[in-house]
Parts: sequence; C-alpha cells; structure tokens
Amino acid sequence: MLKKLSLLLFLAVFISSCDFARESTVWQRGTHYFEYTGWGPLAHKPVIVRYHIPAEGNIRNMPVLFVIPGAQRYSGLALESWTDFAERDGFVVIAPEFPRDIWDVNAYQLGNVFTDNTFTELNPREMWAYNIIEAVFDFFKEETGNRSEKYYLNGHSAGGQFAHRMVLAMPDARIRFTVAANPSSWTHAFVDGVKDQNGNVFGWPFSVKGTPFADEENIIRYLAAPMVIHLGTNDTSTTAHDLDRSIGAQATGSNRYCRGIAFFDAMQQLAEEMGVPFNWQRVDVEGIAHSGRGMIYGKRKTEEEDRNAGFCIDYITTTGAYYLIFGSR
Repeated sequence: MLKKLSLLLFLAVFISSCDFARESTVWQRGTHYFEYTGWGPLAHKPVIVRYHIPAEGNIRNMPVLFVIPGAQRYSGLALESWTDFAERDGFVVIAPEFPRDIWDVNAYQLGNVFTDNTFTELNPREMWAYNIIEAVFDFFKEETGNRSEKYYLNGHSAGGQFAHRMVLAMPDARIRFTVAANPSSWTHAFVDGVKDQNGNVFGWPFSVKGTPFADEENIIRYLAAPMVIHLGTNDTSTTAHDLDRSIGAQATGSNRYCRGIAFFDAMQQLAEEMGVPFNWQRVDVEGIAHSGRGMIYGKRKTEEEDRNAGFCIDYITTTGAYYLIFGSR
C-alpha cells in the first residue's frame, strides 16, 4: 500500500513538473519580474520584464500575450489588468517595462528607429526596440518549452504607439493579432508625408516619408496585418499633459479619438486606392476616455464595481481588448 502511494505521489510530482519542458530559474508560475539584457545589440539598455503565468495548466500549450504600457512606463498596472483573465483562461501575459531614464520617447514610443529625435540618422535594424519583444518571446519559449508560434500584442497610449509601429517596422515579427489603443499619434503609410492645412509636410513618426518603411511591399504588409485601431469615444481631451500637441500630431486631429478615426479612414482609403487587402478594424469603446483597464474590459465600472474598487472579469463587452483578442476566438 505504501509503495502504491509513493508511486502515485511520484507520478503527480512528475506530471506537474512536465508542465515545463525544463526547470526555469526565471519563468515561474504566478506574477514575477526580472531584468532582461539578452538582446545583444541593446544589452546596454536593460528592460524589466514583468509577467504572469497561471497557477495551473500546461505552460507549453498556453497562448502568449505581450502588453505594452503607456508613457509612465511602469508595466505592473498593465499586467495586473490582465492577470485575472489569464488565470481563468490559461494564457501567459508578458509586460516589458522600458525605464524612462534609459529609454526616452524616441527610443520607446518611436521604437529607436532613428538615433535621436531629429530623425536624420537611422539606427541599424538590430537596434530597434521591437527586437526586444521578439527576443523575450524566444527566451520564454526556450526556457519553458512553450509551443506558441506567434503571440498577441496589446498596447495602450504610448504602448499603442509602440505596438502599431512595431507592426509597420517588423512585418516578419511573429505577431498573431494586434490591438493598438488610444495613442497620441499614428504613423500613416504616406510616402509623401502627412500634410497640414498650411502645406507643412511631416515624416517620421507621423508618416513613413524618409524611412525604410516607405517601399510598396512594406506598406502592403502593414495594411494587411490583422490589427484593431482601438478608440475610447471619450478620449477627447485637447489639453491632457501626455497628449502630443506638436504640429505634426495636430495635423491629424485635435485629440486622440479624432486622430484615430482620421488615421483608420485614411489607411482604408489608401488600401482601396492601391487595390490591396486591408485587414484592420476600428473598434470604439463607448464612454471610455484614456483608461487602459477600461479599454481592456470595454466598459466603465458599475456602481458596485466602484464600491469594490475594481472591474469584474465576468462583465465585459465585445468592444474590449480582452474580447477582441480572446473572447471572439
């Protein structure tokens, strides 16, 4: 009898350990973080990788979601907004954090494509910030044996800037589906630039003018990539401290909601003119302003949720990022 119990205990431990292909000292179940310098060309610019792996389930079979935080850079809040969903549904959330004292606006929101904000000298491709996402994905797979061939990508505010520009700049990245929410600016696939009413012409980061992304093949792949332009209908402030109020951004609209509408309409028209596939969607979240969690749930808090200081994962809408990425699949 004792031998039988010992055998059953051994098998239980063995099966549990097999949820990982091998033991990892970095990736553990629950919510954790570590400093990442594994992408050689950017090893001098560390990134904090926060993540959550569900307490149960086979990690090798879990889908992977990358969540890109806003201008404040702290990725813990973005991660926390997804963890209840991840625990219930069995997917991994990885939220890289690009510290502001190391990664300035040019390096983060604009992907480190250029050496500085004069946008006159390109960095080598291996120096682009988007490589970090691909490298962390490889690191996770190598350490855990996860079998995912692709990952989901969601970014809000500055994270929305990062996410949609990654789709543009890295057409071969292993992104399955992107939801880019409420950024201050968008990069239009206009080779001649974005123009304002005074005839001023704007290149990067408002258009592909003067960038490696201006060739026709790259533009076609950008427009064909599965992506949601995710907009809060109340994100209409024209004075928010973190709103890009440069003349290039103002050329595309006075607030985030207007800019998102104009961007989507312009790119849809461009695809029609080029006669190429357009696989984007525009999804509005009614009543939401500049709220990352509101965009994930697709709704504002109810009075009961306000009293309990939180959202409820059982009460979402079909316009939220969770439903768009996981609920509709």
